Amino acid sequence: MGATKTKPTIEIGEQLLFTVFDEPRLLKSLQNNFMNKKLQFVVEGKYFSWTDVTNTYIDERSITTRTMLRNYALSHFSVKLSKDACKIFFKIVAAPIIIVVSTKQLNNSTSLNTVEFIENINKIFDSLNSRVLQYPNPFKGPLSIYTSIDTLEKGIKYFQSIDVLENNKIRNNIYCFEGFQWTLTSISLLWENVKSQRITYLLTSFLNSVIKNRDGYNSTLIVRQCQIAIQQNINIRLQMATDTGIVRFVKMKHLILWKLKKVHFILKKTENQEEAEKKKIKGKFKLRQGKLKLRQEKLKLRQEKFWKKKMYV
Repeated sequence: MGATKTKPTIEIGEQLLFTVFDEPRLLKSLQNNFMNKKLQFVVEGKYFSWTDVTNTYIDERSITTRTMLRNYALSHFSVKLSKDACKIFFKIVAAPIIIVVSTKQLNNSTSLNTVEFIENINKIFDSLNSRVLQYPNPFKGPLSIYTSIDTLEKGIKYFQSIDVLENNKIRNNIYCFEGFQWTLTSISLLWENVKSQRITYLLTSFLNSVIKNRDGYNSTLIVRQCQIAIQQNINIRLQMATDTGIVRFVKMKHLILWKLKKVHFILKKTENQEEAEKKKIKGKFKLRQGKLKLRQEKLKLRQEKFWKKKMYV
């Protein structure tokens, strides 16, 4: 379609379509790569590692609080779920690492770098997941003309600075980084476009809701469902009028007259139907009355016969 990481838009006529990836799935892919022990992550010469999280979890299992337990101890199935990926990149995971480092229970040189990585990913994901207008966490608030938080721009630069090593060789096929850069660039361009139309805020969590809520809410669409939803939305957009909606007075007059005639015909039809139903009801009522009269006459005849027999006896 022509969209790229640096230019994530598609032009159809005079309209711009902004393409984005599903953020929870990107985060799940990032989590799976981060948990891979064969890979090393580097940002501007700073190494961070998944082993810092595992070592902190081992040390914290003996503590009564266990703040990190419910976030780290994920089952094999839940690790595959997109909704559980955000539990790893969360403050409750970063805070115990800081505590363990400050108490010198963990002496890894990469520990604080890992904390910085988790916090940065948490901020970026919060900015891509804003749902309400006012939120105590400023990073989870909407993109607004009243705030000057440049998390999207910082997020693009941060993902550009991450290098992934395997056997001391840089790997270039970690596509979730490109997906994050693509999505962040697209949303920032969308926000600039929306601001020019005098819109004051943008909730980033609902960008994919048009597709997810097509046939009822479904947070985990399969490829076929996504294709059907996109196809239906495209068909609806193609059927819409391309002009501004201004129609000539004569055409509008004919259209109004045609609609009025149609309404008049429908009203007449309904009136005729009501009259026919009333006639049916009256006919049924008369039949019932006739049957009752016949029964009454039969009863009278029987009673007369009965009394005559008694008189002769």
